[in-house]
Amino acid sequence: MIKEVKSKETVNFVDLITVTIRTDKSEHRVAGTLFGKTEGRIVEIDDFRVDIDPVGWLLLIAFEDFPGIVGKVGTVLGENTINITGMQIVRTEGAENCVMMVGIETDIDTGVLNKLKEFSWSKGVKKIHFDIE
Repeated sequence: MIKEVKSKETVNFVDLITVTIRTDKSEHRVAGTLFGKTEGRIVEIDDFRVDIDPVGWLLLIAFEDFPGIVGKVGTVLGENTINITGMQIVRTEGAENCVMMVGIETDIDTGVLNKLKEFSWSKGVKKIHFDIE
């Protein structure tokens, strides 16, 4: 079912488009906007405020916050000659759960993805490819 809802009330962005996907297992929300007339950005994933340029490959890593995680992710990617093009870490206010967005230059294989999923702090790793032409 597709449902369109329009509102003139905005919190942070004048032109915000939000997509909510519901299944019998989960619900996820992604919001995006335009900066200027041509620069599209993803600005929200579920309850996390983000700033993502929807281009190329992205790893979305949910994790329990504690020191050293950035280094561990960088090490796994570096050992597999995966170049990082950008990184952002966000968490909801007062929560120990975080999301790390890692822009990468190329696709990664299942073995590398599984290495990231195996860490005790990992709550899930998703690989996303933005193919915008």
